[in-house]
Amino acid sequence: MKRNKVFISYTLQDSIIDRDLLSKVYEDISPQLDVFIDLINNDSSDKQNRVMSELRTSQYLCVLETPSTGQSVWVKKEVEEAINRHIPIYHVPLNTRSNDNEKNIVLFIKQHIIEEKKMTADNNTRITHHDSFEGLSKIQVQTRPTNAGASFNNLKNLQPSNSNTSNKK
Repeated sequence: MKRNKVFISYTLQDSIIDRDLLSKVYEDISPQLDVFIDLINNDSSDKQNRVMSELRTSQYLCVLETPSTGQSVWVKKEVEEAINRHIPIYHVPLNTRSNDNEKNIVLFIKQHIIEEKKMTADNNTRITHHDSFEGLSKIQVQTRPTNAGASFNNLKNLQPSNSNTSNKK
């Protein structure tokens, strides 16, 4: 049976997220879901192409939202691609560096993605998308209330762009 994949989107720009945190999240979640985390899983020579390829084959996008998320060109591209492909987008707000971040991320993914997957299979729950950045704060889950619609403070103001890409997330 094919497992669902979650693509974890993040930025390292404000030092709230680091390799150690991402490794721990990967270890905690990978027994239940396929997980792609660029810093952990991307050994490709064409890293940017691999990122987009992995996102296109994911069933979920989970944005680890920090104060610098809205300034990340790559997070913006990943969110845009998920919207274009109607991939459900979830976010976990992380405002400070904390020992609780790993626990909060893992708990969120278990409650909102792993459990949602079970409910979808059991109850024909459908996730409805809005195809704009403003709509990121309005992801709706029919038949069951969820916190997945919480506001994307930093992402909702992102505008699609054609700016040059950089390797820094």
